[in-house]
Amino acid sequence: MKARSRRYRRLARGLGIGAFLAILVLGGLRWLRWILDQPQCRLDRPVRVEIRPGTPLREVVDQLQAAGVVRRPWLLRGLFRWYRTDRQVRAGLYEFQGTLSTWDVYRQLLEGHYIVRTLTIVEGWDRFDIARYLEEQGVAPRAVTLQRIADARLATWVQDLDPGVPDLEGYLYPSTYEVFANASLDEILFRAVQTFRRQWRSEWTERASQMGWTVRQVVTLASLIERETPRPEERPMVSAVYHNRLRHGMRLECDPTVIYAWRWLGITPVPIVRADMDIDSPYNTYRYAGLPPGPIANPGRASLEAALYPAEGEWLYFVADGQGGHRFARTYAEHLRNVRLYRKHSR
Repeated sequence: MKARSRRYRRLARGLGIGAFLAILVLGGLRWLRWILDQPQCRLDRPVRVEIRPGTPLREVVDQLQAAGVVRRPWLLRGLFRWYRTDRQVRAGLYEFQGTLSTWDVYRQLLEGHYIVRTLTIVEGWDRFDIARYLEEQGVAPRAVTLQRIADARLATWVQDLDPGVPDLEGYLYPSTYEVFANASLDEILFRAVQTFRRQWRSEWTERASQMGWTVRQVVTLASLIERETPRPEERPMVSAVYHNRLRHGMRLECDPTVIYAWRWLGITPVPIVRADMDIDSPYNTYRYAGLPPGPIANPGRASLEAALYPAEGEWLYFVADGQGGHRFARTYAEHLRNVRLYRKHSR
């Protein structure tokens, strides 16, 4: 009887200690939740903190403390480690404002609520278009962008694809980009080049080799195609015209190359007239046979594929049809008829 009584007392004591510990833990968790929800800071104005890629958690928290965003750095570090998310802080430019708790700061860093901006490089834009656009967006002055695009050191980003490449024209892939709000010009250009590299496929290099072409020649032809027609279905046909003319030793006589030559002089001749075609430039395909020395714009995927895989046809000429498309011809006589139709439609 006494032994049973002792067992009951030990059980009751154990249950009592367990209950006490449970209350203590529950109270501790409630206190921890309470302190996590307490204001860490009250910011009178927005505070921006840039977290660079690969920055260790301790340095991230030190940055936030120095900026006045956190007052208890140990608490924020502990929260990341408790949830084992200390390696999941997302790089970016963050803006903190108002009254923030430790939990608020944690969620903002973990979910990547950083400031971004959207920039769009349009298919067929050349270096001058991109420079103008980035100046309008407040990224960099036009002259600075043109200088960086022409910088041979930046061109090494694609040197393995295009040995001896002099600049980035043709390799700034047209797309819409989300970048950090304070991203530098070089970071934006690098992002566009890296996108080109991801889009370029190894089988395209093999195809170019089979054709006896270099990557640069493919990109150059693609840039001509891109500037000639906005219609994806026409691009393989335009490509066929240029492939055929090159094979026959004919000059390409591509109007956009003339426009590009003039743009180097700060002039955009639109509409182009016969006198414009006399400009002495290696880009002028009315004066010089073969492809121009490099791309005249930045082509998209459809034009790159068209340059590599032209349509099957013996066309040697094309002219606008006055409705956004083109008429293609195999003979000069047929081409002249198409020109007359265009002029009639224009009138």
